Parts: sequence; structure tokens; C-alpha cells
Amino acid sequence: MPYVEGFLYLLLTGDVPTKADAEEVAAELKTRAPCPLRLRRAAAMPRDSHPMTMLSAAILCMQRDSIYVKRYNEGLGKNDHWDPTYEDAMNLLAGCPRSEPTSSG
Repeated sequence: MPYVEGFLYLLLTGDVPTKADAEEVAAELKTRAPCPLRLRRAAAMPRDSHPMTMLSAAILCMQRDSIYVKRYNEGLGKNDHWDPTYEDAMNLLAGCPRSEPTSSG
């Protein structure tokens, strides 16, 4: 069974990942996973909120910690947008909450 992190590796590099590649991506996401309490509080919404609404709110709350914004404000050149965009995307993916199992009864 392929790892989700393996698909992310494939999307980012265009290469079919080995198990070690997928595990490396998983470890990278794990190091980025801790989410600041202020972000969790700001993005807290009722459980019946639409997932896209919750995702949008969380992304907007992350702007304060954006590596892209920091680099842009420092004069980021137009050919250098990939690195900070990648960093923000990885932080976003790592910080997304894991879905909790729901009971059907």
C-alpha cells in the first residue's frame, strides 16, 4: 500500500519514491507538525462548520508565520519564489489537523 507521503514526494519531484523517500517526507512533516496554540484557538470553529471554511480560516491565521511573507518583505526576487512557497506549503500540510474517526451510531 503506498504511503500518502510517497504521493507528495511524487508530486514534488516527479520521481517514483522509494519507501525511504516516503519515510523521509513523513519525518519532515512530523518535525513541522506542532501547531501554535494561538493558531488552534483562532481557527476553532463549531464541529459542523464546512471543512473548506475551517481550512480557509486556518490558512489565513498562518499568514503571521509565513516564510514567504517574511522573504517578500525582505525584497524577494521574482525568480526566488519557489523556496518560501514550498516551506509555507509544507508547514500548512504538516499543521493540518488529522481527522478523527466518527461513529456511525
